[in-house]
Amino acid sequence: MRPMRLRRAAIVAVGLSCASLFACQLLVGVKDEDGVPRPVTSDAAATEDADAGSSADPCMKRHPPPRPSAADLLDATTPGQGFVFAVKEFQINPPGTVLGYDLDERCTGDPNSSTSEAPCTSRAGADTTDKPNGVDNEFQRSVVPSFLAQKDGGPADPAAQTLNSDIAEGRRTVFIGVTDYNGLENDDEVKVGFAASERMAQAGCGNCLLVEAGPGAFDDAGDPPRPQWDGLDAWYYTPSSVVVQGLPAAPLRGYVSKGVLVVIADRISLSILGADLDFRDAVLTATIAKGSGNVPFILQNGLVAGRIPAAEVVVSASTLKNTQSDCKNVALAFLKEEVCHDRDLPSRKADDGKGSTCESLSIAIGFNAYPVRLGYPGPAAPPLPCDASSFACE
Repeated sequence: MRPMRLRRAAIVAVGLSCASLFACQLLVGVKDEDGVPRPVTSDAAATEDADAGSSADPCMKRHPPPRPSAADLLDATTPGQGFVFAVKEFQINPPGTVLGYDLDERCTGDPNSSTSEAPCTSRAGADTTDKPNGVDNEFQRSVVPSFLAQKDGGPADPAAQTLNSDIAEGRRTVFIGVTDYNGLENDDEVKVGFAASERMAQAGCGNCLLVEAGPGAFDDAGDPPRPQWDGLDAWYYTPSSVVVQGLPAAPLRGYVSKGVLVVIADRISLSILGADLDFRDAVLTATIAKGSGNVPFILQNGLVAGRIPAAEVVVSASTLKNTQSDCKNVALAFLKEEVCHDRDLPSRKADDGKGSTCESLSIAIGFNAYPVRLGYPGPAAPPLPCDASSFACE
């Protein structure tokens, strides 16, 4: 049990029920017509954006929910708890779904917006246009359709399918650790950290004793078990991950507002298919849906968004096509051309609108995650033969 901490001012206690913690529809995930989960914006955030749009800009920008007010918090000491979630599935380009947030306070390319000017100058002369509500996700808008598009008879979101098939086989996932969480609808401060895994350890690991893996333990280990997502799956974590008492080290601060976890940070780094994706000026949100039994909570409609230097996008995306073994692969050359042409943001948010050159690509990835247990360090991610310097834009 973690230390008790004082909650500021407030009103009545808020229980973890469908009526109070979330609208019932959030427990099953708000979906588009095709059934794909889409990002959820809280009523408070939607109201805040609508007010801003009506007074200054008709384009109502999509932002994460704001920090809860003092009136929303409990006037009681509440024990902070720790949870670790493993990503069960990613979304990269789900049909009919817009992933992401407004990252630059602009509705670039919207002729009806007072903030339609681009935040930077493109060397390639690209004419970038934000998605509705100023959402910045040039990776989904331009790069994915030309490089990772759906083929006839193939999966609807092929890039995500590559990631998700590995997860389903117990081979790779990303962990999200949430600590000091009061378990309620609003929490003014939680801590969040991340870790990675290349292999699952054991399914149905309720009271099992996890044995630390020694040198060479995975050389002929065979296939890993498949996750059951029942709260009892145990995973190894990569040696480069920092894990403390079974939870990823949590250096980032966030909050929970009306049932939505929010982290806004200078950088969020996720290891996906062995490549580190460093989201700069990043935002992460996820609806904390109530579960039952060994699954007390589920992270639904998750989103991580930010800006990533173009060359790093090429290296990461190359793993989705299994082309990283050949750094001069024609597909990678094509991908580099696409990414370099479609850069839409400066490297830092502080440089938006200051005449700087577009050096980064906006990107957003969706996810759903379930509680798991972390065991001991396991296999490391295989090295990538190509580094970012191989794909620097001219």
